Amino acid sequence: MPLIFDYGLDSPQFGSLLLSLVAAFLSCFLVRQPPSARRTGARVLAVALLAVLSTIQGGPLLLTATLLVFAAGDAFLAQDDDRATRLGLACMLAGHVGYAVLFIRGVEAGLYTGEPWRLVLCAVVLVAVLAMLRRAVRWTHDFRPILFLALAVSGVSAVLAFGTVVPGLMAGGILLIVLAALMVRVHGSAQAPPRWMPLLVWVDHYAAHLVITLAALALI
Repeated sequence: MPLIFDYGLDSPQFGSLLLSLVAAFLSCFLVRQPPSARRTGARVLAVALLAVLSTIQGGPLLLTATLLVFAAGDAFLAQDDDRATRLGLACMLAGHVGYAVLFIRGVEAGLYTGEPWRLVLCAVVLVAVLAMLRRAVRWTHDFRPILFLALAVSGVSAVLAFGTVVPGLMAGGILLIVLAALMVRVHGSAQAPPRWMPLLVWVDHYAAHLVITLAALALI
C-alpha cells in the first residue's frame, strides 16, 4: 500500500499534487481580490487537481466526485453575486454529504465504545453544532437554509470521522466542521466579516480537502 509520497518526482501523482499546492498557495494572495478569471481559476484548479490525483491513483469514485463538486462550488463562490453564492453554497452542502458517506464506509462502531476519547470529541462537536444551529434559527438571511443544513451535515461528518482508524480522516472531519462554522460567519451574518476571514476560510477549505484526499488514497 504505497503512500502518495513514495512516487518519484516525475510521476503524474506528484505532479498533480504539486500543481494543486501551487494553485492553493497563489489563491491565498487572491482571496480578497475582485472577481477575475485568475482568482476563479486558481481556486478551482487547487481542488480539481486533487480530484485528478484521486483518479490517477485509483481512489474511490465518491472521493473524486466530491472533490469535483467542491471545485464547482469554488467557481461559484469566487464570484460576487448572490445567485452564484447560493449555487456555490449548494455545492458545498452536496460536498459535505459526499464526505459524510465516504467517512461512514470506514466507521468501526467498536471504536466509539472502546476508546472513550472519541466519544468525548463527538460530544464536543455535537454541543458546538447545536449551539450554532440554535443561533442560526434566528437568521433572516437568504442563505439560512443551505448554511443550516451544511452545518448539520458537517457535524455528522465529524462524528463519523471519529469512528475511523485513519488520523487523516479524523483531522479532515474537524477541518470540515470548522469550515462550515467559518462559512456561517461569512455568509450568515449581516455584519461584514473581518478582513482576514476570507484567507482563513480558504486555508481551512483547502487543508480539509488535502488531508482527506491523502488519507483516503493511503488506504488503497
